[in-house]
Amino acid sequence: MTPQSGELAQIEYFYDVALPNSYAATLQILKTGAAVAELGVGFRLNCGPIAGDFGALATRLAIRHSPGLTVRPVFGHAAVLGKPIPQGLRTARVARQCKQLLRAEAPACVISRGETGIAAALVPRPAGTKLILETHKLLCLDRLEKAAKGLLPLERARHARGFARERAAFHAADGHLYISHGVRAAAEALFGVPDSPAMVLPSGVDPPAASRANAPDTDFVFAGKIETRKGLWLMLETLARLPDASLRLTGTGPELARARAFVAGIGAQDRIELTGARDHAELAAELSRGRVGLCLLPGDIDHVAHSFSSPMKLLEFMALGLPAVATDMPSVREISGQGSTAAAVLCPPEPDEIAAACAALLADPDRQARLGHAGRTRAEAFAWPARGRRLVAFCREVLAA
Repeated sequence: MTPQSGELAQIEYFYDVALPNSYAATLQILKTGAAVAELGVGFRLNCGPIAGDFGALATRLAIRHSPGLTVRPVFGHAAVLGKPIPQGLRTARVARQCKQLLRAEAPACVISRGETGIAAALVPRPAGTKLILETHKLLCLDRLEKAAKGLLPLERARHARGFARERAAFHAADGHLYISHGVRAAAEALFGVPDSPAMVLPSGVDPPAASRANAPDTDFVFAGKIETRKGLWLMLETLARLPDASLRLTGTGPELARARAFVAGIGAQDRIELTGARDHAELAAELSRGRVGLCLLPGDIDHVAHSFSSPMKLLEFMALGLPAVATDMPSVREISGQGSTAAAVLCPPEPDEIAAACAALLADPDRQARLGHAGRTRAEAFAWPARGRRLVAFCREVLAA
């Protein structure tokens, strides 16, 4: 039966990703889905293969069980016999699976993102089904940036085709969610302003804690992927300039071994600790060990970090009342705020200037307290329940349009 306009009983989210994984996107989707389910609207993540029990994954991510939040593996494996499936074949397969799902179930409301979102937007939809495209970055810009050092004519042609396909999907969608104002401005500058409803929906965070889980026992903390684009080398170069300061890095990633070698090379093993991976349920206790959080995105080498992202790590500091030092770029300012109500000290992505800002903040407990209070206050608006309410209201707006 075709759903009636404005009716919203369930949100279907299409995202071709295997579970579990270490991507912030998966945490964001499931945490938002749990908040939506608390409002009485079903939320189902249609994803790639699932290894193990979803209940165990929910526990690791600190997601409270709700019968309204479900996951369903519908997209196939990304590799066959240990070899990745070529991107063209995988894209065609995802499009086929999206088409089959839409035709078989005719859901009222579908949200999708990334390559899955482009595929879902370009296949036929039943009457009464509305598709919302969630944009965190522009894939055509991402591809161009990665190939910019040696573009050949054939590569330029491929990028042009990718641009046209992404633009077509953009205009085929019935609604648009953007992770930041920066990515919305870029999308509308490249593709034009669509007639469909649109909303900026920043990342989310657990509701602010009443108090810290632990007393601070280290100067600086970070949690996230251990890699360049998350600010790894900015952090380590900064700490190399602060020989009396300590840092606790929680997470794993492709550059963990190199980072450990760097720490050993400067003889800082006793004050810079790389803990490895931790479950999200342990995150608050880990971050509470620090006096100051670090969110040092290297925007000079990553357009996504500079203008498009909505850094969850900064929100996590804020929700704990943890003052932060962060690199000054549009994506960070959207979260931290500016002026007297800012939740972070903002500085250029240069180790010398970051080190000076860090040293000054460590020496000023009163300023730490002011920043921590401002962070908790600002974090209320980004809490998952608030994000869930905004998403449900927007979905209803799109269904009624």
